[in-house]
Parts: sequence; structure tokens; C-alpha cells
Amino acid sequence: MKHSVKHSTVRHRLCIGCGVCELVCPEKAIKVEFTRKGEYTAAVDPSRCTACGICIQYCPHARDTLRSRAADVSSAADPLHSGLEECDSYLAFDRSPGRDRSASGGVITWWLGQLLDSGRLDGVIHGEPVVAVEGNPHFCAVFSSSSAELDDRRGSFYASLCFAAVVNKVARNRSRNLAFVGTPCVIRAYRHLFDKHPDFCSNHVVFLALVCSHNVSHNFTDFLYRSMELPSGRPFRLDFRSKEAIPHAGRYRIRVSDQTGKTLAHPDRLECAFTESWRSHAFVANACHYCPDFWGCEADLSAKDAWGSAWAQEPGGTSLIAVRNKDWRRDFANGVDGLYLEKLDTDAFVGSQHAVARYRQQQVSDRWQRVLVSPCNLRSGFARNKLVGWFSRWAWPRIGAKAMNRWIGRLGWVYDGLYRCVSRGRNLLSLMMRLPGFFLAPLLWPFRFFRFRHDGNRDAILVVGGYGYGNLGDEAQLHTSWQKLRELFPGKLIKVLTPDPYATHILHGCPVGEAPRLAFFDADISSMYELNTWQRKVSFLIRALGIYINAFLVRAGTSTFMLRPRRSALLEDIRNASLVFFCGGGYLTGSTRSRLWDGALLGRLCRLFQVPLVLSGQTMGIWQGRFTRRLAHWGFSGAALIGLRDPLASRMDLEDAGIVGSQIMATHDDALFSESADPVRLHEALLKAGLSADAAGKGYRVLQFHYWGLRSQGKRITLLDQIETVVRHMVRDGLPVVLISMTPVDDAAVADLRRRCLDLDLPAIVKENDFRVMRGVISAARLCVAMKHHPLIFALGEGVPVISLARSEYYMHKNSGALALFDMQEFNLDLESLKWNNEFEELFERTDREAEILSWRIRLAGEELQKKGRIFDQLVRGLISGAAEGEKS
Repeated sequence: MKHSVKHSTVRHRLCIGCGVCELVCPEKAIKVEFTRKGEYTAAVDPSRCTACGICIQYCPHARDTLRSRAADVSSAADPLHSGLEECDSYLAFDRSPGRDRSASGGVITWWLGQLLDSGRLDGVIHGEPVVAVEGNPHFCAVFSSSSAELDDRRGSFYASLCFAAVVNKVARNRSRNLAFVGTPCVIRAYRHLFDKHPDFCSNHVVFLALVCSHNVSHNFTDFLYRSMELPSGRPFRLDFRSKEAIPHAGRYRIRVSDQTGKTLAHPDRLECAFTESWRSHAFVANACHYCPDFWGCEADLSAKDAWGSAWAQEPGGTSLIAVRNKDWRRDFANGVDGLYLEKLDTDAFVGSQHAVARYRQQQVSDRWQRVLVSPCNLRSGFARNKLVGWFSRWAWPRIGAKAMNRWIGRLGWVYDGLYRCVSRGRNLLSLMMRLPGFFLAPLLWPFRFFRFRHDGNRDAILVVGGYGYGNLGDEAQLHTSWQKLRELFPGKLIKVLTPDPYATHILHGCPVGEAPRLAFFDADISSMYELNTWQRKVSFLIRALGIYINAFLVRAGTSTFMLRPRRSALLEDIRNASLVFFCGGGYLTGSTRSRLWDGALLGRLCRLFQVPLVLSGQTMGIWQGRFTRRLAHWGFSGAALIGLRDPLASRMDLEDAGIVGSQIMATHDDALFSESADPVRLHEALLKAGLSADAAGKGYRVLQFHYWGLRSQGKRITLLDQIETVVRHMVRDGLPVVLISMTPVDDAAVADLRRRCLDLDLPAIVKENDFRVMRGVISAARLCVAMKHHPLIFALGEGVPVISLARSEYYMHKNSGALALFDMQEFNLDLESLKWNNEFEELFERTDREAEILSWRIRLAGEELQKKGRIFDQLVRGLISGAAEGEKS
């Protein structure tokens, strides 16, 4: 018995019930059973077991095997890419209607259907949801021998499956061409079986892995059913990925139906218990905590949902696939009819779910080697996931769905409290170790505080801004500023501080670090940065005061006091910087309070460390109170250069805050002269949006609008009414209107408008994550009508006439300022005006009538702005060269 899976796997609660041990046992001593915990588990008959150990050799989760594999993956040169070394990566989806019934893009079902129809496969082993009552398996392993049978079984589920019976029936002592679809752990088990076992190795099998963050028991399905307040004892079928009436793929629905196919419940996944319980790891299989294979490294093809980017915005869903099979790599490289394929590098593949890959493949060794409440396991969330997983299994038969759903959230409080206690204990211990030096250092502090000088070793330029959230305009600002700084200072390290370091590095290829909102104010793990309650405002100010006081200690060269490493590291970066460059944006205003407060602190730190601060392409003002004006003066009065992207309003607001001087000048938005896509990419984007080549050649207009700041449904409906009026006026002469989305959150507005105007068949570009493509689409348009600032900037940079639609003081300020630089203020329309409709018609007719004249005016003003921009660049260059000369003297 000690040499069986009972000792190596089941005893440690690592069994996933895949059934491979049942197939290989020569004595038939192992039977995989379905338990009342909703899990498949191997049971060993001691009277038959001879302790031969064969089952352990094939088990993918034998403790020693799994631990050794985890050590190899986490110690690899690049753990996040482990399993993706030799593969081709694609963004893909099925072009047929079957895509809407698939879990994501439908690529696996479509591809296997083609292989079945062509005779390259005899059948496919996979899983399928079934109708069952509570307490019974809701999903089972099946064998599909035709593409029609496979297509009928499209769907999605989360649960472990036992494949023993199906594999034994269709593959033992046979020679067939098969495909096997499963999670990475199951793929590892059955690849070993079909490669090594004499009863199965005569089959030729290809494996397709479903990239898996973690798996759950079948009780999870029962829990969701009962949480919807549906009657017990009734057979049901649950589909985890229904795509009916959804704005984008991330808002899929959970469909519950009975044996007749009648829908019993169909909630949005964010409006039921699914999302919170899944993210909290409720009902998680214990083995998933310790498995290091996220990408399905032994599969011929791995597929996953395209999460975490603009790729997830289409309602039909999109897949990311990694192809390892040599023949398939050749097929996909040549293009596959019926599939949309877009080649990706592996960095983009990993970046789509970077956090989960890091948890599964990089931090897995901590879960094996360290205790549950160790700092690293608390920090990674493993302790919380383990606690919720244990609680959900224990509580489900005892307290019911409603009570358990409440307690899953409350357990997070327990975790947070435990984490704080451990962290503060470590900080206290560290402080006690430094006390002797802490008491001696004050003797030298007065000299250090008042004799601070540059050390002469400053090299890096820090770039900060409002990018990192998928806003194409902000990304264009960053890219243009970064390229400009590289040209101005070719020998300098230019480091971008961003709220999403990984995504920024992948998109722009620049060195990155954590933005102040992350390093100083924990915006990635705390809600304090939102500043939407007085408690959070007070906490923010207390935190800022502590950081500012510690900055004096850093300036004096002494140890910081009770400051986390990420904050100390950023203070050191600022202290050692040769320049801090605030990349342009409209975030230093009273309407964007948290970013203004954050920026003011950074500006003050630059002044403390005597680092030149440049504010480039800014909209500033709308202070909304005396405190904000004083804070702006405190933070930005010491700026070396302030470049404004409007000629008057921001300057007046700065004067109102007491910031005046020759360092303030009107330039332009940093994205005004950004790069644009080449004609080939532009053509592909328009075709993908649904605009034919003939229609694009005749001309089109673009429209952008959004719901920013409109929280009530009534206000959104009012705006939709206005925009529908605008669209119907724009298409009167027959030219198509292309809807564009600048950020992922704009896509819901685009989807709502398209549903309203089904008779107009509006093409829409909502999926592009490259600002160059969006700028190219706008550059080829005859007119740009937009609510956001940056579509207007892109259009003006390309000489395209514009009409601005604004609903708030914030956007009136931003948009009118952009138009004022081109002497086109009259084209800024206030949607709050009672006569907005008539005013729009007048402006629209004027842009159509005077298109050439307006385009000439815009280009002429653009040339003048380019000259101002070059002057501003030379002033920026002089800040560092002047500082260097001062040090030498």
C-alpha cells in the first residue's frame, strides 16, 4: 500500500481523479470513485494491491513528482515562460456561428472538426456538461467521432473528470488516431499513458490543453445553482459561458437549464455568486495549489481566453493559442480558412494573464517549501486561497449557499488582518535591529539636512503619467514622449513609472518601474487611492506625510523609518534621477483628485531632492476648492518647466493657484504628432470592423462617445438619445459612420448604440490595442466627432476637421483648450445646451462645406505648434546639461 497512489497522492489530497491509475493497475486494485465532496478520487483495494508502484509512475500528482516539477519550473531562468519555449502563439477565433456557443473563441472545436472531417482523426476524447441532480456529477468524459457530434457538445465547465472508462473503451489494444482535450494535469497523465503503456501506445494521440488557473469540485456547480434560489432535487444543466445579450466577452452569463432545455436562470457572472467565489478559490481542488503547469507544457496545442486586454471586448470571445506540434505549426503559419489568426509573441501571450502565471509557476516553490502563514505565502494570496478552499468544502453541507457566500467575503478580512499582523511584526523586528544606528545617526542629521548636494552620479530620467489603463490616447502620449527623450538624451536610462509595469513594457519596450500610485499608495491592492470617502482622504494624507518625512531621511542618507521596501525604492529612484518628466494628460486637475494629490507629492519630492521637474502637455486647473489650489501650489510651484496643452484656461487656473512665471508656456498635447499605422494595417482594421474596401475608398466619418462620469442609467439613456440623433444626422448623405473606442470601458457605449441603430449597420473598431491603428483610422476620415480629448488630438494632428461633444466642465476645459490651439474653439459643442441639436447641425454642415479650408487652417496651426514643441524640447535638454555644468563648477 505504501507504493501506491493512496500513499503518494490521495493521502496528501493531491488526487484529481483523472483515472490513469485505474487503467494501468495490473491487478485492477484501483477504482476512481465520485465522493460526496463532489470530487473524483482513487480508492485502492488493499486485498488486491501488490505494491508494484506502477500507478505512481503514471500519476501526474504523486507528491514527489509534483514537488520536483515545481522546483524545476520555479527555478527556471524565466518561470513565467516555462512551457512556451518552442511554440507559435496566435490570437484566434472561429469565424463561423459556432463561436457564439463556445467557451471563448471556439478554435479548438473548429480545428478538431476539420481534422475529423478530413480523416486525420478517428475521434476526440473530451468533457461535456450533463443534466443531473445535486450531489451527482454535472460533467462527464465523452468520445465524439464526428464534427457534428463535437459541435453539438460545445460548452464550458469547471470540474475535474475521470477519463478512465472512455479511454479504456476506445483506446485499449487499438490503433487509432485520436485527440485528447483536457486540463494540463490530465494531459500530462494521459500523454505518459499513450507514450509508454503497452496497451495504449499503438494509438496516435494529439493533446490539446485548456489553460487552467485552478479547478473546482462538482459541488461548486451545486453551490451556484442553490445561490440562485432554485429548488433542490431538480435535474439541471449548467453552462458557465453563455454569450447571449452581453456587451463583451468578459461579461458572460451563467445559464441554468432543465432536461427539456428550458432556461431556469441566466444571470450575469458579476451579478451572481460565481465571480467572487471563483476568484476566492472556493471549492478549489487542493492539488491546484501545488501544480506548476499553467500553460499545458506537454500539449500539442494550448488554448486560453484572451483576458486582461482589449482582445476580450468582442461578445463572441477570442482565444489565445500556443501551437507546439510541428505539423500544426506549419498549418497555422500558412493560414487556416475559417479561423481568424493574428501572430503574437510569447510576451503578449504571457501578459494576457501575467498575475496568474506568476502565482502558478513562479511562486509555487514557496507553497511547497514554506509554511502557510509565511510572509511570501501571505503576500501572494496562497494563505487566503487555502483558507477559503477549506472553508467552502467544510461549510457547503452545513450552512447552505447564502450563508457560505457571505462568509467567503468575510474570510478576506481574516486574511487581511493576519497579513497585517505578520508584516508589522517583521517591520518591528527590523526596526529593533536598526535601533543602535538609528540613535547615533541624528548627530549627523543637521549637517546632512542642510548640506544636501547632488552626488554627481545621477543618470536616469523618470517618466510618469496617466497611462497604463488601456487608454490609447495616453499610450500615444507615453510612446511619443519616451521616443523624444531618447533622442534628446541618447546616453541616459529613461525609466517609465507605470501602474501596469508588465503591460507597459510589452507595449512600448521601455524600462519600467512602479508608478507612485502603486509604490506609495498601494493602488493595486488597496482602495485608499480612490479618495471617495473622508476616511480614505485622511488615510491618503497621513500616508503622504509619512512618505514626505522619510524623504528627508533618504536625502540625509540615513535609513527610512517604518517604510515598506517599494516606497523606499521609489524615493531612492527620485533622489538619484537627473530629471522627472510628467508625461502629458488631464489628470492634474481637481476633477481627477487622487492623481492630482499623488502628482503634487511627487512634485514636492522633486523639489526636496533638487531634481528638475518637467510637466509636459498638461491640462491643469478646475481646482474645486481652496485646499486643492494650495496643494497644487505646494507641489508644482517649483517645477522647472510647465508645458500646457491649452493657451489660456490652464494658465489662468495656475495663476489662481499662485503659480506664475516664464517657466509656463503653451505647447501642445504630447500625442499630437504621434505615429500612425501604415496603409496595410489601416485597411485590415477597417475590413475587420465591417467596412468594405469600396466604402472606405469613398470616405467615412468617425464618432467616439463614452459614459465617463455618468453613473445613473437615466443619464446614460439621455446621452444615448443625443448620440443617436447625431449619428442619424451624420449618415444622411450616405457616408458611413465608423464608431471607435479609445478605452475598453468605452466599448459598452458603442455596443449600446449599435443595438439602438440596427437599421444603420454601424461599423465599429473596439478591439484595437495599438494607438497607431486608431490614429490611422481617424486620419483617413473626413470628419471626427468625439467626446474624448485624444480622438480630437489625433484628428487635428492629421488635418482632419473635428466637432467636440462635451457634457461636463472637465471636458469643456480639455476639448476647448485643444481646439483653441488651432483657433477652432467654435467647434466645441456643449451637450447641456438647450439648442445643442441645432448647433450641431450648423457645425456639421460647415465642416462639410468648408472641409478644405478647415484642413488648411489645422495644418498651418500644426506647423506653428511643431516649432513651439522644438523650443520646449531644447529647454528640456538645457535642464540636464545646465545641472551637469553646475556640478562641475
